[in-house]
Amino acid sequence: MLACAWGCQHKSLLSDPAILTQAQSVGPESETLVLQAGNWEKPEAPEAGSPQADLRIAETFFRAEQYEKAAKAFEEGAEKHKKLPEIHERALFMKAESEFQQGLYGEARDSFQEFRKAYPGSRQLSATMQRLFAIGDTWLEDARQDVRHGRPSSVHRFLNVDPERKPLFDIDGHAIETLKYVRENDPNGPLADDSLMMAAGYQFTMGNFREADLLTDQLIHSYPHSEHQARAHLMNAESKIQSYKGANYDSRKLEEARRTLRSAIAQFPDELEPERQRLYRELEEIRQEQAKAQFEVGEWYRRMAERTPKLAEKYKGSARLYYEYVQRNFAGTKWSDRAGERLAGLDRPATAAIQPESTEEDAGDDSNGSRRSWLSRVWK
Repeated sequence: MLACAWGCQHKSLLSDPAILTQAQSVGPESETLVLQAGNWEKPEAPEAGSPQADLRIAETFFRAEQYEKAAKAFEEGAEKHKKLPEIHERALFMKAESEFQQGLYGEARDSFQEFRKAYPGSRQLSATMQRLFAIGDTWLEDARQDVRHGRPSSVHRFLNVDPERKPLFDIDGHAIETLKYVRENDPNGPLADDSLMMAAGYQFTMGNFREADLLTDQLIHSYPHSEHQARAHLMNAESKIQSYKGANYDSRKLEEARRTLRSAIAQFPDELEPERQRLYRELEEIRQEQAKAQFEVGEWYRRMAERTPKLAEKYKGSARLYYEYVQRNFAGTKWSDRAGERLAGLDRPATAAIQPESTEEDAGDDSNGSRRSWLSRVWK
């Protein structure tokens, strides 16, 4: 085969006399037959030095699994025939594929992106995105392994000791950017929702809940027929819950999480049947937190009434509105009961002011680990 001619030190594979001589006598293993004079025959070998001949040499290396030589030959062919779109397109794509087969994922990523930029309407677009997705997936494997061993932080993965297969710095960041490239450059392709879900799972596991929230929101609304919809709803709700900072902060995220969970239960009853009881418990926890948030606002107004006698009636009126709101909208919660007690005490004399109660949550609620048990099916 052509490999025997590699021993010479000729700078160009496509103009190496020894390789050119052998190329005339070595045909591709899967040569396409053509109909000539009523008979199916192998086509004549292309003329040496022609675009077809150059491409044939590179493809022969590729079929022989001599990917390093194939990549060099395809690169030469792409440069030499850049004004011939058909040849140039094929050579660019196969150069990237040759690099991928060698495990040179950084170089392959750059080459596939170069190919996508040069030929956005190519028939090889789907294959290009499959390779880029596989590269991003491979680069996240170290993060998965670390998560399994209980050390999700990306700090120790920032510097890579295997630069041929992985980026030298920030392998996680390169992986996420590659997945982002897939969905942005082929938004209607079969891997767009997969790349979103994988990136969301990574961000959630790393504790970047805001980013996970945004990514799952995008998946839910942009890919309504995705197979990841049920799990995206769960991750989206959990991301919102984890982003919530407490009763003294904006509670809109809790309401968004509640709506997302209720939507998930209604839309995916069969898929989420094993999770149903846990989801209902989580909805009740959210309801308790929402009640607590409104109760705390009433508490603030009550305290202000005690501290500023001149404006006491005004502050008491505001406190009364919030306590009544808790009773009306969160009946059956402990905060509704406490709101009733506060309402009864608002008209007491100042000397008999109500003593503040602790609003710490009762122990015994579900742990984060229990709530996140479904994540193992998304990320690990």
